[in-house]
Amino acid sequence: MMNKRWKKLSVLAAALVVALGMVCTVAPTTGQAASTKKVTAAKTYQKAPSLKTGNNTVSSANSSPQRIVKYTAKSKGTYVFTFSKFKSVPTKSKDINLGFVSVNKLVKSGSSKGLNALKVQTNKGKTSCLNVATSYSYNHFYKNKGSGVDNYLYSRKATVSMKKGQTLYFKTYFTGGKHSYSVNIKKK
Repeated sequence: MMNKRWKKLSVLAAALVVALGMVCTVAPTTGQAASTKKVTAAKTYQKAPSLKTGNNTVSSANSSPQRIVKYTAKSKGTYVFTFSKFKSVPTKSKDINLGFVSVNKLVKSGSSKGLNALKVQTNKGKTSCLNVATSYSYNHFYKNKGSGVDNYLYSRKATVSMKKGQTLYFKTYFTGGKHSYSVNIKKK
């Protein structure tokens, strides 16, 4: 009689282990990487695609050196935008290219509208022009020059206070023409 109970308990325990194993493999964990939104930047702010909070990969469709994307805040707060992984497309072995990112707001002047660059907070002070470089350019020419506001870096952060529904436009200019980069957006 005792053997039958142990046998039933063993079967139940085995079933429980299998069920838990299935739940653990299906349920998402906080350690998993978030999905990345891929967007193709536009030439004009009117056609600029929207970025999402989290990870974004931005590419350009043609060789125009200037590209624009946008982000609209879902709630009031301080947002950190991290721009990184700049590269020419197609990637070259010695990708010696530079560029900048500017954070802009749309302003109206009379009957026309245009983008106006903002001074944003970085880890080294305020600037309206975030100088960026490809990995090759940074490692070979700029790494020893420090992480000051004026240096060309492989990764740049901009911290901006935003109102709910406010839209910012990010304009990149890259000497290599067609390029891609990553943008991570998080709310503090």
